[in-house]
Amino acid sequence: LLARLYQAAGDQRKCDDVMMNLVTESLTGDAGDSNVAAYVEFHINNLLNAQLAPIAENWVEVLKKREPNTFNTYLIEARVLLTRRPSEALAIVKAAVDNEEFQPDRTTKMANAAARLEEFANTLRDKKQDAAVREFDDTLSLYYDQLIGTDPARQLLRVPFLVRQNRAQEALEIAMKNWASLHPFNDIPLIITASSALLTRGKTGLDTAGQTEVERAIVRTLQQQKEEEARLDKQLAAASPDEQQEMAAQKEVLRRSQIPLMSTLANQYVLTERHGQALDMYKEVLRIQPTEVLALNNLAMIMAWQKTDLPAALQMVDQALALVGPVPTLVDSRAVILLNLGRPKDALAAAKQAVAEAPEKPDYWFHLALAQHAAGDVEGARKSFRRAKEELGLTEANLFSLERPAWRDLVGKLKL
Repeated sequence: LLARLYQAAGDQRKCDDVMMNLVTESLTGDAGDSNVAAYVEFHINNLLNAQLAPIAENWVEVLKKREPNTFNTYLIEARVLLTRRPSEALAIVKAAVDNEEFQPDRTTKMANAAARLEEFANTLRDKKQDAAVREFDDTLSLYYDQLIGTDPARQLLRVPFLVRQNRAQEALEIAMKNWASLHPFNDIPLIITASSALLTRGKTGLDTAGQTEVERAIVRTLQQQKEEEARLDKQLAAASPDEQQEMAAQKEVLRRSQIPLMSTLANQYVLTERHGQALDMYKEVLRIQPTEVLALNNLAMIMAWQKTDLPAALQMVDQALALVGPVPTLVDSRAVILLNLGRPKDALAAAKQAVAEAPEKPDYWFHLALAQHAAGDVEGARKSFRRAKEELGLTEANLFSLERPAWRDLVGKLKL
């Protein structure tokens, strides 16, 4: 927990120190410590995020000794090797899928491998390692053929693969053809994966008509979920006390399983500038789960830029901060809200904290420029704005649409 708090606060060095001590103590202590593999995996991820893959490779060997027959161990090893030795990484995944001694069963391993190979292929594409991408795609195609078979629901596994290959329309046709066969609760992971891929914006994504079709399918699934919840309510009323307890727990699971799909739809509303619908959807998420951090933050940010009920927006972000600590995104959101509340000094302090923890985020520098200008530091605002625009590539088009008037206003005031 302490390591995660340091990580959330952006202090990677302290996070690594805590994890190093924890892993070392676990390895030298009780041989039955069931958490050590999770500790090592967490530490490896930290090292990779810090661009320290060679050191992470050493820790993979530790993990392999501790969990030699667990499939996830080899997915982690493949990730460590991915950008430096992609062919070797792919060979490790394929061998692990085929190794009968590795848990779990082959079909489950293949499904997990396909999901991870999609992530790997995207990473390699971003690195412009096109030959490696083709190699990964060939393996993915074989895995999908074996996984899908004649199961209509599993056809959606292929959707992200097709979208990534600029075949979004084909992906949409497959999704729409098989959507009706999906279970509104059991198949949520498939629905989320396919929906997120289809709603990708840019050259690989769908046109407006195609995205509208996906939205309607999501809305239908949400309606099916609500109908199932209503059916359970009727059964609950007629059940015995013992049955009611079990059914109430089942209902809570059903309610919470609606959140990922609601969040996907809310995000789509934000991206397409339907902020009223986004507000309603985030409020619905919070009705189900009042501690959903993403919904708290996103709802607060819409309210902040619309300048509606700013005290409530601040309360939401403060609640999120209390739940997960000073994550830079939340600290930045707090700066924006304080700025719109007319508290430039407090906004400036929060904005400085956000850029200190995540200096690679151009929008944080833009928000710092706004706070500096509001606090009377015109030259500081000019420097921060240039950092955002010229060094980090921020443009007006990259911003959340409700922020764009503030961009234009600041450009005018700074005469840039």
